[in-house]
Amino acid sequence: MYVKTVQPRSPRGDYGDSPTAQAGMRLRYALLGGIVLAFISLNAQAETFSGVVDVAIAENGENNTFEEIYELRILKNGKEVRKKLKSGKLKLRGGKVKLRPGDLVEVTGDAGGDSIFVDALAVQATSGAAAVVDGDRITLGILVGSNDSVAAVTAADLTEYLFNAERSIDGLYDANSLGHIRFTGQVVGPYYKDTRGADCSSEGNGFWDWVASMEAQIIADGVDISQYKHLLFIMPPNSTCIGTGYAYFNNPYAFVKPQASWGPEKVKYYIAHELGHNLGMHHAGYDPNNDGIADSEYGDQSDVQGNPQYQMSDWNAPNADYMGFLSDYPHKIVTGESGFFEVEALEMHPGETWMQQIIKFPKLDRVANEWYYISFRQPIGYSNTLQIQYTTGISIHTFVDDGSIQRTRIIDLLQPGEVFYDQENKIAITATSQSLDGMSMGFTFEPIAEVPPVTLAISAGKGHRQNLWWSSIDTSEVSYYEVIRNDVTIATTTNTAYEDRSVSMGNIYSYVVVTVNAAGLRSEDSNTVTVNLSKRRRK
Repeated sequence: MYVKTVQPRSPRGDYGDSPTAQAGMRLRYALLGGIVLAFISLNAQAETFSGVVDVAIAENGENNTFEEIYELRILKNGKEVRKKLKSGKLKLRGGKVKLRPGDLVEVTGDAGGDSIFVDALAVQATSGAAAVVDGDRITLGILVGSNDSVAAVTAADLTEYLFNAERSIDGLYDANSLGHIRFTGQVVGPYYKDTRGADCSSEGNGFWDWVASMEAQIIADGVDISQYKHLLFIMPPNSTCIGTGYAYFNNPYAFVKPQASWGPEKVKYYIAHELGHNLGMHHAGYDPNNDGIADSEYGDQSDVQGNPQYQMSDWNAPNADYMGFLSDYPHKIVTGESGFFEVEALEMHPGETWMQQIIKFPKLDRVANEWYYISFRQPIGYSNTLQIQYTTGISIHTFVDDGSIQRTRIIDLLQPGEVFYDQENKIAITATSQSLDGMSMGFTFEPIAEVPPVTLAISAGKGHRQNLWWSSIDTSEVSYYEVIRNDVTIATTTNTAYEDRSVSMGNIYSYVVVTVNAAGLRSEDSNTVTVNLSKRRRK
C-alpha cells in the first residue's frame, strides 16, 4: 500500500484590514493535538455552532462555471441539519482557514436561514490527509423523474455505462488504478419527485429534504442504501435542482443531469468526473502563467477532471500520484534533481515498461509541498482521443500535495527543442526528443546560471552625446542588455556599447546597464556612472 507522508502547514490568506473587519477581533494560535487552530474572539451577538464540514462542487459544464460549497452538518433538536458556510468577517476561500471534508469545527457568525456568515472558525479535529482509495466502489445508480420529465438515460443504458460497456466507468477506473478501484452495483428507478421547485435547489436543507424523500422511496422498495459507497442521482434534463453536475468530496453523493442531445461518451464523461470528486479529486485546470491561478478551471484536456472534449480520458500525472494509482510500482514515480531524464508514456502498463513514468521536482517559491510533475502521454486506451499537442511532447503540471483537496494545473506542453523557464526557482526544462518507437520522451531539468553584472564606463562624444561601453561576458548567458538612465530604460541592445544621443545641456544623467539572459533572469545593476551637463554661467 502506498502511503503519502504529509507535512502539515499553516493556512494562508488574510482576514481583511478594514476597521469594521478588525473591530472586536483578535487572532491567536493554539496547539491542540498537533493541529494549528485559527481562532478569532467571538462577537457576543453572534451564534456558535459545532459540526462536521462537507465540501461540494456545483458546476455547469456547458458554460464552464462552478461554485465550491462549504456546508456544516449540525444536530438541531435531535435532527441533522445543514448550514451553508459563507464568508463574513472571516474569508473562507483563499483565506487563513483551509477546510477539509470531515473536519470537526466550531463556527461563530450571523445565521440567516440555511446559511452562516462566518466571523470566526476553529478546527477542533482535522480529517487529515486523504487516504488512498482502494477496493470495490459499490454504486447505486438512481434514475429520477418528475411530473413531466424523466432522466434522459434508461436503466439499461446507465448499467452499461457504469459497469458493462467496453469503455465503461468501471473500466476507466480499473485501468488507471491497475485493478485497485472497481465500480460495481446496480441501477434503480425511476423514482418520481418534483425536480423544478425551490424545495430541490442545492441550497441547504430543502435540497436534503428532497434527497431524504427520494431515499425513502428507494428504501421502501427494499434497497439497503447503507451498503453503497456512491449514490448517483441521474436527474431529468429540465431539473432546476442542479446544473450539469453536483458532487461532494470524499462523500457518497453525486448528481448528474444528462441532456437528451448527449451521446454515450458525454454522459460517461460527466459521471466519471463527478465520481472523481467523490473520491477526492478536484478540477484539472490550465495555468499558463504558472502563478497558481487557473486561467481555465477545466482547461487540462488530458484529464477527466478537466474537459477532454466531453469524453472519458485517463488522469494526469499529479492525479495518478495523488490517488495512488501506481502504488504497486513506486519506482515509476521518481523525485528528481537536475540532469537528463526520460519518461515513458503514462498510458503504458508499468509492469510492462522499464523506465520511470512520472518525474517530480519540488517547486519552492510559493507554498509548501508544491511540485512540478513531468510526464509523457500517448493516445492509447481511454486516452485515444488526446489532442496531438499532448502526445508529441512533455506535459508540465503543478500540484500542492498537502493532504487537502487541490486542483492540478497544466502549465506547459513542450515540443522537442522547446524550453520552459521558471525565473523564481531559477530552473529550465528543455524537451529533447521522442524515442524511435514513440513511447518515451527525453528532457533536461537544469538550474539557470546567475547572470553576472557588467562593468560600465562612459565618455563624452560629439555634440554632448554620451558614449557608454561595458565589459563583455559569456555570450551564451546573454539575451540582451538594458541601458537604464535615471531609473528609466532607454534602450535594449545585444552590443556592448551604446551612444546616447538624447541628452541636453542643463541636466544630470546617471546610467546603469543590466544583463538579461534567455530565461528572462536579470543581473544586478552594473556600477553607476554619472555625467553633469549643467550649463556654465557667464562671467
